[in-house]
Amino acid sequence: MEHTSITRLSKQFKTNQANQFTGKILVYSKTDQQWAVYFLMGRLIWASGGSHRFRRLFRLLSIHAPHLNLNNLPVPDANVSRLWEYSVLTGLIRQNRIASGPATQLIQTAIQEILFEILQEATGFEQSAHTMHRLKKIGNPIVVMRPDHCFQAAQQQWSQWRQSGLISYSPNLAPILEYPNKLRPQVPSGTYQKLVTLLTGEKSLRDLSAHLTVDLLALGQAINPFVHQGIIALNAIPDWTPPVNTAKKKPSVKMTSSSDNQAPRPLILGIDDSPSICKMLKRIMTREGYGFIGIHESFRTLPTMFKHKPDLIFLDLTMPIANGYEVCSQIRRIEAFRSIPIVILSGNDGMVDRVRAKLVGATDFVSKPFDDKHLLATVRKYLSSGSQKGDRAQNVSTNSSPASLSTTDQSSSYSPLSHQPMAP
Repeated sequence: MEHTSITRLSKQFKTNQANQFTGKILVYSKTDQQWAVYFLMGRLIWASGGSHRFRRLFRLLSIHAPHLNLNNLPVPDANVSRLWEYSVLTGLIRQNRIASGPATQLIQTAIQEILFEILQEATGFEQSAHTMHRLKKIGNPIVVMRPDHCFQAAQQQWSQWRQSGLISYSPNLAPILEYPNKLRPQVPSGTYQKLVTLLTGEKSLRDLSAHLTVDLLALGQAINPFVHQGIIALNAIPDWTPPVNTAKKKPSVKMTSSSDNQAPRPLILGIDDSPSICKMLKRIMTREGYGFIGIHESFRTLPTMFKHKPDLIFLDLTMPIANGYEVCSQIRRIEAFRSIPIVILSGNDGMVDRVRAKLVGATDFVSKPFDDKHLLATVRKYLSSGSQKGDRAQNVSTNSSPASLSTTDQSSSYSPLSHQPMAP
């Protein structure tokens, strides 16, 4: 946020405090992100919005109420309301499932995170009193906070983040280890193994900070040199979908930028230890309108498949840890994946390789180096019937439920690094 806009917003907070304003400030960015900051009689009571609205709630609940069963939350009717999360918290308090102390800490942390995002990404704001009546109906708020104190604390956090050279990185970005072999000689063996396990591109910096119980700023500073070297990349990841109130039969609202009325794109999964091959596959597939996910470590295959349910797989034969034959065999042992086309990629075009690939369940075989036309013809061959596209639509529908996200952590309890809780 530009300095002039920050100054204006800071003054607005102080004015609202002095005038005992009840309503909200709606803040927005160039990328269509929006945040809402709620005032009641001149005090802050809640803030919401941003790219990880629901991820934030579940992460903070796991920190401030670790005993809580997040698979069974009191779900409000108005899923799209900016006060949805606040209604969940008040419901938990009424049910005596969370004490006011932890709830207060959660709200304070959430507001600080929102204000940090606003300082980093926002470009403007507007004020509205349209929510005044609804806010007054809340009754006694869970906690009230001085707007000026909250704003100053967020400014201090943002200043430290900038001074550490992290100005371009949002804490909501997810680090992924792009070049493990380049990282290995630079860190101790134990650290390397931990980073390989953690930096999968599925968990944000805030998630990792919570899981490792390390300071977010320290975590950002630790990975920053490797980001500059291109060894670690920081990617945007989507928000989670909130559970629905099944009593009202209301559909869940997917927090994505794409329209739900559009047919989902077939999703291609590329498994190759060469980042350049994955980038080439991504370029070819996305150019033709397909979705694409590339992974470089064979051990991430099944967790990725459970989560994203691809329509077709390109699988390299020669990979460390588990080769393509072993990975293909593992995939075919799972009933849900037995019909997914698996196309082997290999530089060895011998009959023995082809026969062996067929024996472990491969659908087709493409020799390296491959050309765009041959690769796309292979994809169209197995996705042309449209049945996979229909399956993909079903997968997307299933995947919108928190219960569908399976990862390497098979524990039933919530972890910010594993999965979002199952819908009640």
